[in-house]
Amino acid sequence: DSALATVSITIVSVNDAPIAVARAFPAFLFSTNDTSTVVISANGTNAIVVLDASLSSDIENDSLQYLWLEGTNVLASEEIASITFDVGTHIITLNVSDSSDTGFDNLTLEVITPAQAIAELISFLNESNLVDKRQRALFASLNASAASFSRGQFGAGIKQLETFQTQVRVLIEPTNPALAEQLLHISGEILDAVSTD
Repeated sequence: DSALATVSITIVSVNDAPIAVARAFPAFLFSTNDTSTVVISANGTNAIVVLDASLSSDIENDSLQYLWLEGTNVLASEEIASITFDVGTHIITLNVSDSSDTGFDNLTLEVITPAQAIAELISFLNESNLVDKRQRALFASLNASAASFSRGQFGAGIKQLETFQTQVRVLIEPTNPALAEQLLHISGEILDAVSTD
């Protein structure tokens, strides 16, 4: 047997990088399969988007610095920032630093026009397999609304979309309340977006 020996162990803490969580509002998902954050432009040209990093965290509770980027373009350095984005796809990167390490999160932001939003609604309706004259009436209202929004006639587009909602309540809701709820939800999101301008 050997003699007793003393061993000294020093445990040194290692800094963990912050966890970055990027979100954008007002966001809308047309379906649960969407991988990008969709924002409907109220004016058909651009949209004010709130970039939110408030769910980001650091396990050591260090104070955090934030940097929002689109490519190499610095958008903001606040935890929460309001930025105007043109219609189109934007790849946003959030860098969250604790002065020693940096965490990253990417966000794909899709700013679409009201007419594009209605095209998504038409696609959703197509996939619903609703096949009869009710479908034709719904498509007619949606196509008319999309055409009005494309021409910049927002008042007419809103009225035609409201007509679509009335048709859904009368023609679809009594026999297929689940589908009606989805159609009313999506069209309501579009109406909410265009009514805020």
